[in-house]
Amino acid sequence: MNNRPLQLIQLGYGPSTSTTTPDDLKRLQHELFEIQKRPEAWGLVIPLLNHDDPNVQFFGAHTAQVKVARDW
Repeated sequence: MNNRPLQLIQLGYGPSTSTTTPDDLKRLQHELFEIQKRPEAWGLVIPLLNHDDPNVQFFGAHTAQVKVARDW
């Protein structure tokens, strides 16, 4: 699995830090949503669901829902 989605999820949805601005969060979310649109996003679902971080698992489930709704 490409580590970029994992990094973005953990930056955007991990414990709050004073360095993450609302603009940063908006950019992170946009990049994650763009990743979900790609055909390769199907391959992210299982690795994200199997991750220990509940935020990553949630994004994996959300990615599955998005892919089914848009691309099935």
